[in-house]
Amino acid sequence: MIYACSSSKKAQIDTIGEDSLKREQTIVPDTFVLPYIPEEMTNSDARAVYLVMHYWDRFDFSDEKLTLRPEITEQAFVDYINILSYVPFDRTKESLNYTLRKAEANNTMYTYFGTLFDKYFYGANSPFRNEEFYIPVLQASAVNMISIRRYLHRDKRLIR
Repeated sequence: MIYACSSSKKAQIDTIGEDSLKREQTIVPDTFVLPYIPEEMTNSDARAVYLVMHYWDRFDFSDEKLTLRPEITEQAFVDYINILSYVPFDRTKESLNYTLRKAEANNTMYTYFGTLFDKYFYGANSPFRNEEFYIPVLQASAVNMISIRRYLHRDKRLIR
């Protein structure tokens, strides 16, 4: 069974609504806090899926300083990719895409996460090496590069 726990820093959580599955979770600066998994969710498979789908909900992707704190960010990343093997592959792909979309909000963070995905999913000596998990990352990155190229191409036309 997978359980969520939080760091030693106390995190303020918004009040519970009628449906605790929709509980809002605040971002906690300068640390990593696992998401709250609703108590009503007792099936271990469902808890694992919920965890990977909400893993980064409380992480501040706008804080570039966290890229310089591997004890926070890289450790959270390693814990995340370890959990991915406990969920069906379609949910893994969905979670990976969600993670990349969240990281896209900040170029530094996106590049950092891209480096971590490369290091852990494709690195020759990585205990987490997994090309099947790496493919969705590459596909999302390729889509992002196409979008960037389109934007730059359009921007050049506007400048002329």
